[in-house]
Amino acid sequence: MTEDLDHLADELDAERVDGPAEGAGLESWLELVASRGASDLLLLAGETPALRVQGRIVRTAGDRIAGPPESADARAARLPRARAL
Repeated sequence: MTEDLDHLADELDAERVDGPAEGAGLESWLELVASRGASDLLLLAGETPALRVQGRIVRTAGDRIAGPPESADARAARLPRARAL
């Protein structure tokens, strides 16, 4: 099973396509989808944008998509609690 996952990870990293310029709008991404004959544009927080082309996932070169900012409550839940003296 580990070998299968390693193979999949290698396959995902093997081919990358250039995406639109940084800060490009959705229209530029949709133009890329059409020009590559992709069926899907995959936008996931923490990952680089990717296209599904003929059933294969092809990542774009560039930065990962930032996730939503963490709330103060979520941040506080991760921090160790101070012990009362």
